[in-house]
Amino acid sequence: MFDAAFPQFSITDWAEQSAEIIARYVDRNGLPANAIVLGWSMAGRIAEPLHAALRRKGKGIELFVAMAAASALPNTLPGLDQLKPAASGLAAIKGAYLDWLLECLASQNSAAGHLVLDVDGFTREMTGDFPVGLAASAMRYRNGAFVSDPAGDAREVGTAQYRSFPPLALMTHASPVDARHALTDHSTWGVYITQQLCEVLVFPRANELAALPSKKWALLVEHVRGAAQRLCATLPGNHMFFLGENGARRTVQTLKLLRQTAADVADEISRLTT
Repeated sequence: MFDAAFPQFSITDWAEQSAEIIARYVDRNGLPANAIVLGWSMAGRIAEPLHAALRRKGKGIELFVAMAAASALPNTLPGLDQLKPAASGLAAIKGAYLDWLLECLASQNSAAGHLVLDVDGFTREMTGDFPVGLAASAMRYRNGAFVSDPAGDAREVGTAQYRSFPPLALMTHASPVDARHALTDHSTWGVYITQQLCEVLVFPRANELAALPSKKWALLVEHVRGAAQRLCATLPGNHMFFLGENGARRTVQTLKLLRQTAADVADEISRLTT
């Protein structure tokens, strides 16, 4: 990807790079302008900036599916606060969360009943030291050190820019191997799913809501309150639930279901506000 370490690589850089790649392939292959994006793990944090970057290119996101992913909420990964930069300026994955990823990998291999992905190949080809600004720890690399910058992090990931987020859905799991996501994904992403729907589909018509018939208002309340539950799916497995033939098949099947559900939810809420 790079010919040298880039420790200042940021969420904004990641979003711009991803938007450029998506736009290039959309144009080259005549694909729909609005992409479906699956953001795994720390990639959940690019939902808002990626949507913004794509819109600047005349593209967008039909649905952003967080996959056991960090949201834009601050300080959700405090365990990395003690990281120190290596000579490259990057954060070392060893000592951060490599052991945990290998535990997830072993569990998924065991569930598959055969070796889907070996440890050496995974470690060599799919892991590496990382720019600290990508992690959900609100730290940045400056002057050879990692420093806390929660305000800058919130601006970069769009923490409070609910209206600027694309339509959202969630795939997660219930494994204790990845307790943080198992316990919190539904609530953290539920905030953004609900707020995005309200900001885009409901609040622009706030002055008209009081005039809705009582039954229609009651249905709107029911639909909005239940939207996050409908758009959150729990799959078997752990942080790597998509790994292996069965995991990949379930993931694609769930994606199709969430895509249709997202369209249905938006249509239902839109009809109830008019």
